[in-house]
Amino acid sequence: LIAVPLIARGRVKGALNIYRVGLQEFSEDEFRLAVRFGDAAALALDNAHVHASLALQAQTDPLTGLWNHRAFHERLHEVLRELDGTALSLALLDVDGFKRVNDQLGHHGGDKLLSALARVMPDAGDAYRIGGDEFAIIVAAPRELATERLEVLVQTVEALNVPGIASVTISA
Repeated sequence: LIAVPLIARGRVKGALNIYRVGLQEFSEDEFRLAVRFGDAAALALDNAHVHASLALQAQTDPLTGLWNHRAFHERLHEVLRELDGTALSLALLDVDGFKRVNDQLGHHGGDKLLSALARVMPDAGDAYRIGGDEFAIIVAAPRELATERLEVLVQTVEALNVPGIASVTISA
């Protein structure tokens, strides 16, 4: 058995284990080759992780963690291309009086509100922040179910307790 730790950027990514059936020992050259292969594998794993992380960052809103405007359009096109008779609903949402929140509490207060909203929106469907205080939700369900989910979301938003903000409502 040869066991080689897969280390990249000072972090363990896994282990490479090479087994040989029988009692024949591995040569020193085979061991060095396994270490080189392990180094290459660790680098490849690390690069794949970095690539996936960057791809995710390119599609998510850094403030809310929701999918962003770009991801919304990509997903909407994908869903429309694959539509096979399944009902699809799309809701566009806007925070009522958001400018007032920013004016009174500053952008930090507005950010807190948007973050609080983002935590409850995925319950209604695939949620996206498409800009400022505007959101979209894609629901692969009949209109009645989508409307029901949206009504629950509106009630949930109205019940939110965001420090410094008396009440929150959304238009959809």
